[in-house]
Amino acid sequence: MPQIVLASESFSSVLGSLTPTRLVNFFAEASATDEDGVVLQSRPGLTSFDEWGVGPTRAAMQTPGTFGGDKFTISGLYLYREGAQIGTILGTGPVSWAMSDSALVLTRGTHVYSYNGIDLEAIAFPEGADCAAVACLDNLFFFVRAGTTEFYWNDINEDERTIDPLSFASAELSPDHLIDVRTVLGQLILIGTDTIETWFPSRNPDLPVTRVDQRMFSVGARAPGSVAQLGDIIPFVGSNGKVYKLSAGLEPISNPGIERKIASSVDCLTFAFTWGGHAFFCVKLDDECKAFDFSTGKWTVFATYGHASWRPMCALNIGADVYFGDDTDGNIWTFGDLFTDDGQALEGYFTAFFGIPGGSQSVDKLEVRGNTGQTIPLSGDDADPQLEMRTSNDAGQTFDDWIDTSFGQQGQYRTTAEYRRLGSYEAPGFMAEFRVTDQTPRRISSVWINELGGGRSR
Repeated sequence: MPQIVLASESFSSVLGSLTPTRLVNFFAEASATDEDGVVLQSRPGLTSFDEWGVGPTRAAMQTPGTFGGDKFTISGLYLYREGAQIGTILGTGPVSWAMSDSALVLTRGTHVYSYNGIDLEAIAFPEGADCAAVACLDNLFFFVRAGTTEFYWNDINEDERTIDPLSFASAELSPDHLIDVRTVLGQLILIGTDTIETWFPSRNPDLPVTRVDQRMFSVGARAPGSVAQLGDIIPFVGSNGKVYKLSAGLEPISNPGIERKIASSVDCLTFAFTWGGHAFFCVKLDDECKAFDFSTGKWTVFATYGHASWRPMCALNIGADVYFGDDTDGNIWTFGDLFTDDGQALEGYFTAFFGIPGGSQSVDKLEVRGNTGQTIPLSGDDADPQLEMRTSNDAGQTFDDWIDTSFGQQGQYRTTAEYRRLGSYEAPGFMAEFRVTDQTPRRISSVWINELGGGRSR
């Protein structure tokens, strides 16, 4: 029997006991030279860039050309600039921030603050109201008034710290409250709990933006923190539990399994980043971090060993580099060259299967093809990296014990990870789950069973 299906996506659903496919710390990538045209690649490990404050690191911020391109974070209750503490940021919600060419404005759902390179100051919001979110368009700041349909802007002739109580408008096509605001392609995107509206610059100083009625969508965002941005794409978790991307239009990108997982989670925090030609939208839930890859349209899971989820809770791209803020402490992470998370094991999982509609199928030999012989350590346990496998005869309801085989020592490029005499399998089919934890680059190309010349016939 030839090549079997290598799952390129993480999927699980309790409804109907559908067969789960586990994909953790791997993601699919197109490959013109491999059998299926798709391989599985491992995410790199996390390495500490620096530690700013005590954490958690709730936001990482930077705009080229503003403040010399310096990086800012909010760690714990404080704002940091390249590791130097600037001042206190009060609030309890996710961070919303925006930069002009001369100022950083940010809020955590209550007070709104301005940093102008000299000092950090709380902005007096009209009537002492709370600010839910901020955005900047054409060097003009827009402020969402929490619990309302209203958004304000600063006086064009003043700096961002002056908001005229009469300088506001309302998202009036629906009475739902605004929870976020973004700028895309010169447009102001107002995101409510049930609707999304688009406003364009008007060049009118009294009303600097005007609504476009043809650009309203009848879905809103789940909550503050459920909206992210990747260039000109706004991915978000909708108030209906689906995941969407908003660009030229509105497109759902989730599946029922993801949606049920989101519905059962109390927490739902999102962030996005690009790396290695891939663009990832991360949905951080109570016990898991789901990641959607816009490059392939596939979902995977990012996880940290011994941690409830994946340690990052925010991300910042600066060129090809990506910086992550930690969900517990003040660590700023980057992707490193080693396949460990700061010295901890980087556990990767993937799944292969084939269906057996009737009768039985003997599995005499199974081969996993990938980039063997690439391990980095030359001594110790990781010098002979192992690939572990366990099998299931009932569509993943139960599994046999883990067994391991070599993934090739340094220079053993022609090694094939092999398992023999795995027994006989019946309907619904054969399923194998694989695990790798050693410090070795992990590219998985395909899984084959019972090739001629293998198994008992060899």
